[in-house]
Amino acid sequence: MLSKVRVVTAIAMVIILIPFILLGGYFMYGLCAVLAFIGTYELVKMHNRKYNLPKILDIVIPSFSSGMVIITMFADLKINFDAQKYILFGLLLIVIVLLITSLIYSELKVSDSFYYIGAILYGGLSFGVMATIRNVDLYAVNNVKLGNIDLNLSGLFIFVYIYFTTIFTDIGAYSIGCRIGKHKLIPSISPNKSVEGAIGGSICGTIVGTVCLILAEEFVGFNLFGIDKLGFKIVIIAVISLMLTIISQLGDLIASKLKREYEIKDYGKIFPGHGGVMDRFDSVILTCAVFFVVLTLLGVIL
Repeated sequence: MLSKVRVVTAIAMVIILIPFILLGGYFMYGLCAVLAFIGTYELVKMHNRKYNLPKILDIVIPSFSSGMVIITMFADLKINFDAQKYILFGLLLIVIVLLITSLIYSELKVSDSFYYIGAILYGGLSFGVMATIRNVDLYAVNNVKLGNIDLNLSGLFIFVYIYFTTIFTDIGAYSIGCRIGKHKLIPSISPNKSVEGAIGGSICGTIVGTVCLILAEEFVGFNLFGIDKLGFKIVIIAVISLMLTIISQLGDLIASKLKREYEIKDYGKIFPGHGGVMDRFDSVILTCAVFFVVLTLLGVIL
């Protein structure tokens, strides 16, 4: 049974997040810059408390994550930036600065700097990619403006497709796992997850995601993969959706393993009943990252 605190928090999250997601553009990148800071803060604080490292790094390192989101924003929205060049420059600068930092603080190991680099990629760049997915701009027959703001319905519905695929994978895995789950998936990482739940989650997420994207394309009037034949389109979207459901569950397992390694239950407490930013977005950010790669390989973006 879901607790009242968990339900109220979920409703509050939806009310707060929906305007930023709906408006997209700078609003979405601003939201993701904040989430990146908090998410990376959770990862860094977890590591620093275990190894008794300087607390000032709790704030400094997450700032790099927000910076990566901002660089990604400039690259994506093409404000006098060359995407690949400046993102690469940002990443290299972060690596160099953090490695030199290990020389300044005697208690800081080089391995700690490598952890911070990973935290920035996981908790920072991934949120930048999530915002980029929301802002994928395709030709759409039907579009809507809110004042002077183009809502970019193609990007909005692509993001909704990924989110629905992810959330219904989680819902399906939990519901089916509770009812018929008998075989443990990876008990050493997540003892409550079952093989039956994982399969059920993938089936549920694939069906919902496929239907969502097909309807979105018809409603908004865009063609994400450039496929005209409906039957072939359904198959391709279903295959990609199935892949995303698997990635979604892997994202959850990776987050669970990391928490076990640091012997914590949740990354944070910012969302009562849900945990921290990384607890809520672990699956979504990895799914967005993989989908970004898919769209890049297919020539949809970049």
